[in-house]
This record gives sequence, structure tokens and C-alpha cells, in this order.
Amino acid sequence: MEQWKRIKEMGEHYNVSLAQLDEMKAQLHLLKASKNSYNTLLDYYDQDWMADYDASNLPNFPAEANHAILSEDSIYNLIGDYRSLAIEMIEAGLSYLK
Repeated sequence: MEQWKRIKEMGEHYNVSLAQLDEMKAQLHLLKASKNSYNTLLDYYDQDWMADYDASNLPNFPAEANHAILSEDSIYNLIGDYRSLAIEMIEAGLSYLK
């Protein structure tokens, strides 16, 4: 009977792991899909952001423009969050290989 209990428990772990693997595959797809937008923002932050920020402080700057992107910390914090998440994902992935 102990063997049957163990087999049942391992079957449950297998089903959970299988579902989690599918979810991780979906998240990996999302990560790869986000790369283009991330790189576009990174390029913008490195090249044009400061000019747009300065222009947003001029009196004739359109009020309907998206000022959130011109916050001094918005893109910088996003880059930091992506970096932290990427490092955490690498470390988590490596733990499966040890």
C-alpha cells in the first residue's frame, strides 16, 4: 500500500510539473516577444529621451502628449527591473542544471 501512495503522490507531482512547464514555455515566449519593445525603449533612452524631456518643459508642448514616458525614472526603472528579472531567471534556470 505504501508503494501505491508513493506512485499516486509522484503522479501528482508530475501533473503539476507538466502544467508549470507549459506555463514557463508561455512566459519564455512572452519574454522573447518583449525584446523588440525593450530595445526600442533602450535606444530611445540613450538617444532622444533627453531632447524630448527638455522639449516637454517648453510652454508650447502639447498637453495631450504622454508625459509618463518623460518621467525621469520611468524608463530607467524599467531597464533595472528587466535586468533584475533576467538575472533572477538565469539563476533559476541554472539551478535545474546543478
